[in-house]
Amino acid sequence: MRFTREHIYFCLMLAAGIACGVIAVRAPDLARGSFPPLVWILAVSLMLDLVMMRLPGNKGLQTITMPWRVAGFIGAALLYLAVAQLAPSLP
Repeated sequence: MRFTREHIYFCLMLAAGIACGVIAVRAPDLARGSFPPLVWILAVSLMLDLVMMRLPGNKGLQTITMPWRVAGFIGAALLYLAVAQLAPSLP
């Protein structure tokens, strides 16, 4: 199986969801700030999309397709919620 940029994007989004959950648990003041953690995930999605458009081998401005973006965001959001709910006492 060959990894495409959509697969890489999806995996990085899942990692971002876990990271946002850990940050929100360890620093609750940040989670209650102006931008909630779900917006952090959207910002990560935007940054990944912009970086992946510039990867070598892309002809023109190829973006991640919308189903992969939605799946990445939903997966990251679910992982964020799982970490935030199941690990309220992270050291």
